[in-house]
Amino acid sequence: MKQNYNFIGNRTEELFETVKEALKGISRVIAMYYSEDSTSLELLVHPKEVEGENKIAFKDKQVVSDFRRKKNDSEWLLPEEIPLHIESQNKIIGKKQSTTDEDEIKGGLFSSFLQNILCIRVPGLDKNGLPDVLLIYFPKDILTFSVAGNNEKLSQSNKQYIGNLIKDFLFAEIKKWDNNVDVHKHTLQMNQRITQNGMNNSKIKTKQITEFAIDLLNEINTCSKKHYSFTQEALIKVGQYTGKLINLNGIIEDAVHYVSNQLYNKSNLLIEADHIQFDPIIIEDTDTLEVRYHNMFNLLNSLEKAIKRAMDEKLDITAKNVCQFLEPKAITQSAITQQLQKNEHKISYLVKKYKNSWPLTLENFKPLRNVLQKEHGLLRNAE
Repeated sequence: MKQNYNFIGNRTEELFETVKEALKGISRVIAMYYSEDSTSLELLVHPKEVEGENKIAFKDKQVVSDFRRKKNDSEWLLPEEIPLHIESQNKIIGKKQSTTDEDEIKGGLFSSFLQNILCIRVPGLDKNGLPDVLLIYFPKDILTFSVAGNNEKLSQSNKQYIGNLIKDFLFAEIKKWDNNVDVHKHTLQMNQRITQNGMNNSKIKTKQITEFAIDLLNEINTCSKKHYSFTQEALIKVGQYTGKLINLNGIIEDAVHYVSNQLYNKSNLLIEADHIQFDPIIIEDTDTLEVRYHNMFNLLNSLEKAIKRAMDEKLDITAKNVCQFLEPKAITQSAITQQLQKNEHKISYLVKKYKNSWPLTLENFKPLRNVLQKEHGLLRNAE
């Protein structure tokens, strides 16, 4: 099923957030990823601060490139095999210190038992084709984990199984992301065709919009236990839509969500005209908006719709409550806050340009208000 797209930041940044939220038992996660904004390799680290640690930095550029270039999608590694300098008060991890029993083990037959870092290489945006890297640090005690509780070492085959499970999960997330990109491109193409073919013929335009909406609903039906269909009146209303096709996905999904919740005990559900709500916010004309602002524009639209849903459910407007209504999937609170903080200048520009577009978000969503308050009192100017 092609879902409503979600372009919130860099894909590897989203995977980093997913690992943080899904794997609660890990001791650390690091993402090495190519950023189009800085056109360089960047680091994301969680937790950022560890007792006795000063900073983390890349090793020699060629060493890092060789590490990224390895063909293994996933592998277990020792700390000194990671191309990073982790400076602590006493030493730099990655440089050999005094010989210990553990050092001797590392160089011997049993070194594989001490590999507690799962390295997963994922497709990135580097123009040279080098992948991004996720480093997932497991606690040392996982090395003696045993279902039977007999303190036996975790076998290599079991570690490989765990690694493959996590890798497959992350690659499934990548597939979802890529699917969203395909939906975005498909919608833009459809929008362009309708504009070109139907500009002087309202009947052609209405027919194409209606067919597009039916296609969207059919895609929802393919992966749902329920079956949704439009009434004739609903199709007529859909045909009257004058906004961007890129936003029609969300309108149809909102109708499905509403009908599903109201008639949860039925398997065949009708979407009626009243269920189709054209939110004036998302019909905002963005033809003149530069591409670099589209991600944040879409995020603000999504927040506005999510806040409206939370209000309809009579929930407090907290980041936690709002995130559960974001489409196409829930986004973590930390990811939202991070994106808002990283893009405060873009958000400031959009709020100035579209002053009346996100009233609920501007008034009620604290993470956004905090960002705007930093931007030279922009919040007061927008109110």
